[in-house]
Amino acid sequence: MLYQLITVVLAACDLTRNPRTNRDSNYCRSLGENIQANGQKVPIIGWYHGKQFLVVEGGCRVTGMKMVGLTEVQALDMGKEPEAGDLLLAQASIDEFREQLNPIDRAKLNQAAMKAKNLTAKQYAARLGVSESKISRSLTLLTLPPEAQELIAAGKLDPTKGVEIAMFAGSERQRELALVADQLTRTQLVAMRKQKPATADVKLERVKIALPGQVLVNISGGSMSMMSVVETLAETLKEARKASDACYDVKTWVRMMADKAKKGGTA
Repeated sequence: MLYQLITVVLAACDLTRNPRTNRDSNYCRSLGENIQANGQKVPIIGWYHGKQFLVVEGGCRVTGMKMVGLTEVQALDMGKEPEAGDLLLAQASIDEFREQLNPIDRAKLNQAAMKAKNLTAKQYAARLGVSESKISRSLTLLTLPPEAQELIAAGKLDPTKGVEIAMFAGSERQRELALVADQLTRTQLVAMRKQKPATADVKLERVKIALPGQVLVNISGGSMSMMSVVETLAETLKEARKASDACYDVKTWVRMMADKAKKGGTA
C-alpha cells in the first residue's frame, strides 16, 4: 500500500499516540506562527481510526497550528497502525514528496528503512512509488569515500556525478575525481570510466599543460604517469582552496608551499 499525502481537519487529530507528551507551548506557538506565515513544509504522519486521525509524528505542529487558528494540516496517511520500520518508510515517503534532505541523508534514510523492513531495492521502490533505479542510485552514493560524501552533502558535488564516480575502481581514485568533479561534466566522467586503459604506462619528466587564456601549468619532478599528474593537480587544488579560504594572496601561498616542500611536506 502506498502512503497518501492528504489534508486532515485539525479538530480530528488525536495526539494520544504521539511519543512527545510534554510540549513547550512557546515553541509550539512559534512553530504555528511560522507555518501560518510561510506554509507547512513537512507533513505530519499518522493514520485514521474511525473519524480520528491518530498522529504518530508532528504533535508540536498540530498544537501550534491550532494555537494560531489554522484549521487544516497536511498529513501522510499510513493507512493503519505502523509496524517496526514503517515510520522510517513514512519519513522516506515524505522526502520523496518534499526532497528536504540532502542526497546523502536521503540515502542513509533509504538504507535504514530497507534494513528495518527487510526489503529489496525493488520492493522498497514499489512502496515509495518510485523507480528501482532511483533507489539504487541513491544507495550507490553511500559506497563513496567519506570525503566525497561530505562534498555531496554540502552541495559541492552533484550527486549524479557522484554516482558515476562510484563506478570507478578504488577509493583513492574516487576521492581524486570528487575533488576535480566540478571541472568535469557527467558525460566526461562517463567517457573516462569507459576509456580502455593504455597498453603502456607513459611517463614524463616534465609536463606542460596549456589552458585557455594563455595560461600554462608546468609540473616537474621525477618520472610522472597520468595518475601522478592527476594526484598532483588534485592535491594542489586542495591546498589552493585552503589558502583561498584563509584569504591568502597567491604570492604568499606560493611562498608557503615552497617552505612546506623544503620541510618535506606534500604539495
